Amino acid sequence: MEKQPLPSRAKIAAHWAGEESEDYLISHCWVCGKRVRSVEQLERHHVTPESLGGTADLDNLFLLCKKCHDVAPSVNDRGLFFSWAENRSEINEVYQEAVEAIKAVDAGENFAKWLNAKKKEEIQGILRGKLTINYTAYGPKVPVIGPLAVLKKEWKEG
Repeated sequence: MEKQPLPSRAKIAAHWAGEESEDYLISHCWVCGKRVRSVEQLERHHVTPESLGGTADLDNLFLLCKKCHDVAPSVNDRGLFFSWAENRSEINEVYQEAVEAIKAVDAGENFAKWLNAKKKEEIQGILRGKLTINYTAYGPKVPVIGPLAVLKKEWKEG
């Protein structure tokens, strides 16, 4: 399947403009709020990655600074992405990621027992098809919050 061309950043901003002005949306990261010098510094992020069935439709694209784009969760659950985006801020980004990771792992004795009872293959099965690997200049990377969020959700629903 051929990749769809990405719409312009201006079109993405116009699509999502609601309470925020388009001028703000093309000059700030939509997650951390960091101001950028030019719209080209905002990266077009697939809410659901193409590798997990996402498209280049305007509803599936978000404008992020490089730092937020590098750590955005690559999951096929829009709710997990938007939950991550709502809770992230430039000031406490490292702290917030650490807190979320700890909450996911230390969600109480029941979660720890559930996770410990799972075999490696079962955990891989839960994560398969719900995550994708981001390839960087330094090699493959899966942001830690993605797998932890997926496992915590599976535990709560199971």
